[in-house]
Amino acid sequence: MEVIQTLKRLFLAGAVVALSLPGCQGEASSEPGGEELLNTSAQALCGSSVAPVMTGNTTPTGIVSRSGVFSSSYEAWQAFDSSFPTMWLSQENQTPAWLAYEWTDGPQVVHRYAIQYSNGSITTRAPKDWTFEGWNGSAWLVLDTRSNQINWGGAERREFQVTSPGSYRKYRLNISDDNDTRAGVVVISIGRLELLSCAPTTTSPLWTKTQGSNNGYSETRALAADGNGRTYAVGMSTVGIEGNAAVGTLDTFLSVSDASGVTQWSRVLGVPGVMTAGMGVAFNRVSNTVYVSGWADGALGGVPMPGPRNAFVTKYSAAGVYQWTRLVGVAGGSTYGYTVATDASDNSFIMGDVDAGLDGNVRAGMSDVFVTKFDAAGNKLWTRQTGLAGASTTGKGVVTDSAGNVYVSGTTNGALDGNSTATGWSVFVIKYDAAGVKQWTRQFYVSAGSGVTLLASTMDPAGNLYLSGYSNGDLPGNSVGGRTTAFLAQYTSAGVLQWVRQLGSNGGAYGNAVVANSSGVFLAGDAKGDVTVPSSTGTEQHSFLARFDAAGVLQWVSQQDTAFRNGSAVGVRCYGAAIDPNGNYYLAGSTMGNYGGNTLKGSTDTVLVKLSPQ
Repeated sequence: MEVIQTLKRLFLAGAVVALSLPGCQGEASSEPGGEELLNTSAQALCGSSVAPVMTGNTTPTGIVSRSGVFSSSYEAWQAFDSSFPTMWLSQENQTPAWLAYEWTDGPQVVHRYAIQYSNGSITTRAPKDWTFEGWNGSAWLVLDTRSNQINWGGAERREFQVTSPGSYRKYRLNISDDNDTRAGVVVISIGRLELLSCAPTTTSPLWTKTQGSNNGYSETRALAADGNGRTYAVGMSTVGIEGNAAVGTLDTFLSVSDASGVTQWSRVLGVPGVMTAGMGVAFNRVSNTVYVSGWADGALGGVPMPGPRNAFVTKYSAAGVYQWTRLVGVAGGSTYGYTVATDASDNSFIMGDVDAGLDGNVRAGMSDVFVTKFDAAGNKLWTRQTGLAGASTTGKGVVTDSAGNVYVSGTTNGALDGNSTATGWSVFVIKYDAAGVKQWTRQFYVSAGSGVTLLASTMDPAGNLYLSGYSNGDLPGNSVGGRTTAFLAQYTSAGVLQWVRQLGSNGGAYGNAVVANSSGVFLAGDAKGDVTVPSSTGTEQHSFLARFDAAGVLQWVSQQDTAFRNGSAVGVRCYGAAIDPNGNYYLAGSTMGNYGGNTLKGSTDTVLVKLSPQ
């Protein structure tokens, strides 16, 4: 029960950054609460069907039509309702048998469609051959053709990409044969027909890998890549990972895969009987070392505990040889570690938030952001802490530049270091030099709405700083009308805000990760609905990757599918992203269903996806 309750707190409202903050950020983020995290909920593709949930052939809106019906108990609108296994049954021995939906308020673009069969064990009534067609006002145009769709399960859902999408008011599924051995259509049965308006991906998945174990929770929270196409995934698990047994009630894992997705080695960090949460990873290409960060409730690595809950950083060689672990904490206080960064000298910087005075600093607010610097041998060099009386200040982003400066970013409901802020939550970034001397503090906030939450940061080769997260209001230069959108912001190294971009559908989008190289900056996260269509709504979470140039111009968006379980789509979440030297993209997170050809092993499994260069 303690693990479940902590996970609830851990994933609310962006809220590893706000574990103890009441009413933080208003609207919840993409990060699931405990019940959703440890179970599953019905989901669909990149957005739900653009046809409404029907209660009759013309209600609430639009028109459902059909070639015929078996009886009044199986009318066509039941293929568009929200109940399953209600179904449409076609008129007996009518060939072809067709089912159609028409919008009365204008045309729609359908990029995908899905058929869910329903008729118990009688699978001969499943469609076998058909065309998917659009009405242009005078004729039906064939947009997609399928044949020999056999071996349907009793409640199986199959999804299909439209070969030639267009904008039409009316679509129909025109079926010429069922799975009965007799010629023509005997009876067609369809439990659900979904018309999905989701732009196809612009980068194709090269492979998808998942990891998990029976009845267990495993989720990747951060991702890094080295110069040889290896990825370093860090996260949490209740059941161990890749043959490594669980140690505590919740453990940190580090899993390293080659460019083909084959696991090279993995490690589990934990303490018997308590929780250890892995939140960050950094790979240093100069020293060929990898750093893992998070927080722990025990003496991780045998290191004495300075407080009841402590931030940690652990160092490994690229071959997985353990180097050292350091804990950052204070007696009587809770210290949460999130992100870790390194510099060219193999110094490491761990940041997070704390509710007490850390390493001789004085606590200012309800919670303060901190950053601690260690040298390559693990010697602590300095700790800096920033907050404001009466305010909650939490951190999620840390990045260094070529001069050894460090940039710490997060979320606050106060005006830090003389900055102005709105009444809600704002994003801040603080620059320290290599000696820990504060250079400047900057903040931005929504002009209309309840707040903005920071989730990640990075820096490009030119020294531009990028922040990402989500907002449910209008950020500088944007107007989103209260939608929850992912955001991407650029600052110069001098702290000048250059631009802010917001991206997302009406279903909500979250910018959980950001990476950059010489070709652009890449915002990754998850969303409900098509993030390229502001009016798109959906109840399903899927991952996305969006490329912007240095001027903030959107270049392309790649949207991935959701997973499936028990005949229904379920959510996929993306928390980490990386780019290798060949321009391949990697996304990491979690799935609650079968995904990318992989079968779900636990209640939640890790996900690692490789996308081809664009």
